[in-house]
Amino acid sequence: MKGAVSTLAAVAGALLLACGAVSGRPIALADYLEWETAGAPAISPDGERVIYLRSRVDPVKDGWIRELWVMNADGSGKRRFDSGWNVAWSPEGNRVAYLSSGENGVRILIRDATDSGFSEPRSATEEEISPSSITWSPDGTKLAFASMVPFTETWPVEIPEAPEGARWTDPPAVVDTLHFRNSAGAIANSRRHLFVLDLETGSVEQITSGNWFAGARYSGFFFGSAFAWSADSRALFFDGDTEFDDTLENMDRSHIYRVDIESKRIERLTEEPGFWRTPSPSPDGRYLVHTGFAKSPDSFAPRELRLIDLESGESRTLVADLPDEVYRFAWAGDASGVYVTQDRAGSTNIEFVHLGGTQQAVTSGRQRLYLGGISADGTGIASHTTPTSGYDVVSIDMQNGAISILTSVNAQRLSEIRLGDVEEFWYEARDGQPVQGWLYHPPDFEPGNRYPLILEIHGGPHYMAGNDFSFRLHEFAARGYLVLLTNPRGSTGYGAAFANAIDDAFPGDVDSGDLLSGIDSVVARDIVDEDRIYAMGCSGGGSLAAWLSSHSDRFAAVSVSCAVTNRISMAGTTDAVGWSYSSFPTPFWEDPTAWLKHSPIMHVGRVETPTLVMVGENDGRTPVAQSAEYYLALKVKGVPTKLLIFRDEGHGPWRSKPSNLFRTQQYLHEWFSTYTLSMRDR
Repeated sequence: MKGAVSTLAAVAGALLLACGAVSGRPIALADYLEWETAGAPAISPDGERVIYLRSRVDPVKDGWIRELWVMNADGSGKRRFDSGWNVAWSPEGNRVAYLSSGENGVRILIRDATDSGFSEPRSATEEEISPSSITWSPDGTKLAFASMVPFTETWPVEIPEAPEGARWTDPPAVVDTLHFRNSAGAIANSRRHLFVLDLETGSVEQITSGNWFAGARYSGFFFGSAFAWSADSRALFFDGDTEFDDTLENMDRSHIYRVDIESKRIERLTEEPGFWRTPSPSPDGRYLVHTGFAKSPDSFAPRELRLIDLESGESRTLVADLPDEVYRFAWAGDASGVYVTQDRAGSTNIEFVHLGGTQQAVTSGRQRLYLGGISADGTGIASHTTPTSGYDVVSIDMQNGAISILTSVNAQRLSEIRLGDVEEFWYEARDGQPVQGWLYHPPDFEPGNRYPLILEIHGGPHYMAGNDFSFRLHEFAARGYLVLLTNPRGSTGYGAAFANAIDDAFPGDVDSGDLLSGIDSVVARDIVDEDRIYAMGCSGGGSLAAWLSSHSDRFAAVSVSCAVTNRISMAGTTDAVGWSYSSFPTPFWEDPTAWLKHSPIMHVGRVETPTLVMVGENDGRTPVAQSAEYYLALKVKGVPTKLLIFRDEGHGPWRSKPSNLFRTQQYLHEWFSTYTLSMRDR
C-alpha cells in the first residue's frame, strides 16, 4: 500500500450519472417501491469474484427482499446467487458459506465454488441453532458462529398442585438483572455464545457457556459478536464480559479473550478496565489489534486502537483519541499494519495504520466507504454511498486508493430523476465553535427565491450524520423544502472533546445552540422563508426537537419522534438503563435538578409550537409512554398536537415497514404545510 492518497477520478462518471439527468423529474415517494441498495460485499481470496447483498422493497409483503448476487471482480457477469446474507469465502476460495432463512429458523448453507460456477447449496446446520456471524478457520476445516442460548431466571415456589386437565398460567418472569429488556421492550431470556461447526464430521460444539454474553455490550446494547480465529485454527479471540454482573458500574465493561477450542479454557488478554472490542489477529499469529476505550466518567471516552503482542502479552496504544470508532479491520498481507474504516468529519474512509502507529489515508473525499475485505492481490471491496448516490459496491486499489464502481443498482431510476444539490458547509456556533452541516436544495432551486426550511436533527446523541444518501431528505427537497442536517456538539467524528461538550446536559443549550446557529447561517443567505421554518428528529433528535420548541420561537411547527421526553421515567422503562442512569452525576432520588432540567416535558409550559408526536408501538428504547406523556401535556396545555403510534414498528416510525415510511413522509409534509409562524399572531 504504503501511502497513496485516494483519487476519485474513477467514480466521477458514475457520480454524474447518479445526480440524474438535468431535465429529469423530481424524486417521488413511489420511487421508493423500486429503490435498491447493494452492499455487504465479500471478495474471493484470489480476487476474481465478489458476492454481495442486494435489497429492495417487497410491495406485497410490506417488507424487504434480500438476495445474494455474484459478479466478476470487474463488475461484469452479475447474476443472482441465492437468498441469504453474511457471506464468507473459505480460505482456499473453493467454498462459500452463508446464512439463509428456513421454515423454522436460520441455517448455514455451503456451496462449492468452481471456475464455471457454484454447486447446489447444502445445509450445514439445523435451523433450531439460528447462527450468526459465521467465519472460517484458517485451515478451512471449521466454521465458527455465534448463537443465542436460552437462559431464564427461575424462582421455584411450592403452590397447590393443579387439578388434572387444568390450564394454569405460566409462572412469572423472574428479573434479577439491570438490563432485562431487549430493544423491543420484551424480557431478554437468552445469552449469546460461540459455537464451532466441524465440516468433516458435521458436528456442532458449543465453545463458550454460562450466564454471560460473548460479544461486547454497552448499557445492554449489543455491538455484535466480534470474534476471530487464531492463525493455527486452535483458538478463537472474542470480546465480551465473562464476569457479567450487570451493574451500573460495569455496564460498559468488555475485554478481549482467547478460548481454546479443545479445552474450552478462556484466557483474558486485556487488563485495563474499559470497553475493549473487535479483536483482529495478524495473519502470522504474532499480533492482535482491537479498538475500544479505557473506563472513563465521560459519556464518550477517547477511542483508541491498541496492539497486543501475543507472544509477550504486552499491550500498547497504536492510535489514541481517534475522532470516532474504527472498525472493519483488514490486515496487510505482510502484517506490517492494518486497514481500518474510519468515521471522520461526516465522511467514512479507509486508512492504514502501521504497527509503529502512523496513519495514512488510503481513500478520501465526500463519501462513506465500508470495507468488506481485501483479496490476496491487494484488491479491496467495499460498500459506498454519497449524498447523491445510493449504496453500491466498489473495488479499491489499496496501493493508490483508486475507486471503481462495480454496481449501479439505481442507475436507471436516477437517470430519470433530477436531485437537488447537497451542499457541505461549515458555520460558527455562537461561541465560535466550527460546526459542520449539509444543505439539501430543491431540484429547481433558484438563489433569488425563498424556500421553507426543515431542520433534520440526528439521534444518538453520539452519532455522526454526513455524506450518505438519504431518500427521505431528498424527497422533502423535491417537495420544495430546503433541508438542513448538521452535526452539533455531542456528535461523533470530531474527537472526544466535541462529543463530550453535552455531558450531563442533553438536551440543552449547547447542542440546541449549534442547531440554531446552523439555521442562522442559512437564513443569512436570504434563501429561507422565515415564516415556514420547521424541525424534526427521532430518538435523541426528537428530544432536541422538543427542546427547541420550548426554547425558541422561530419554528412554525415541529415533529418529535421516538423521543426521550422525561429523563426520570425513561430510566425505568427503557432497555438503555445504564445509559439513562449514568447520564447525570447524581441519581434523581438524591438531586433531581439536572434530570428535570433536561427533560423536555418539564418545559411544556413554554411551548406554543404545533407539535406532531410519533412513535413505534414496539419501541423498547424510547417507549410509547415517553411520547404519550409529552403528547398529553401538550394536549392539556392547548398546544396543537397529534400522536401517531405506528403499527409493527420499533425504534423509529419508518424503519421496518416501507408503507410506514410513506406515511411518515406524508404526515410530516401535511403537518408542516398546515402551519406558518405568522398564524400564531392572528
